[in-house]
Amino acid sequence: MRLHVPLLSNIFGVLASYFLLMWCHAYLGESTFSTLWMILGMLYTNVFEYGYHRVLLHMRVPCLSFLGYMRLDHLEHHYAFSKKSTSRDPKDFENILTPWYVFALLLFFHYSVALFVMPHASIISFFTGVTFQFLVLYQVNHWFTHVTDSWYDRIFEKLPFIGKRRTGQKEHHWDHHKRPDGKYSFSPPLQWFGF
Repeated sequence: MRLHVPLLSNIFGVLASYFLLMWCHAYLGESTFSTLWMILGMLYTNVFEYGYHRVLLHMRVPCLSFLGYMRLDHLEHHYAFSKKSTSRDPKDFENILTPWYVFALLLFFHYSVALFVMPHASIISFFTGVTFQFLVLYQVNHWFTHVTDSWYDRIFEKLPFIGKRRTGQKEHHWDHHKRPDGKYSFSPPLQWFGF
């Protein structure tokens, strides 16, 4: 359980950011829940994750050099799992999660833009999809991908359809660690298509 404390605190920070922003948004006007807007939020986050991972964490971009510390943290993550795909050593997990405050800053920025380009009634649905994609399909899955003999994978790998997809996700990610010049998307659906 002690191994998972960073993950639990990260989940708390992400959810607190999401609920605070959505609570503030509730005062702006009416909101309706839409599955379509939630799915669009998930897809948007998946495409953003791919670009963020490929450009910011794997390329040297001169105009983004002030964010170089994020690239270094990511390279440390690659180094920690360069010879092995999983671990139970807490030191190996120091650079595995995107910090919750990065999510909070990006959420606020994207929300500010969404206020000008999206119907206000759909914003809560959209950012529910964003948060689900980031927290569950990226952060939690990525964490447990690197945990040796995790209870999470013992459960999910036995489920029809999900088990096969989860095993494929782990193989896809391990390929990225072995050859970090491709397969930048960790989360589905882009990961299913080899991105």
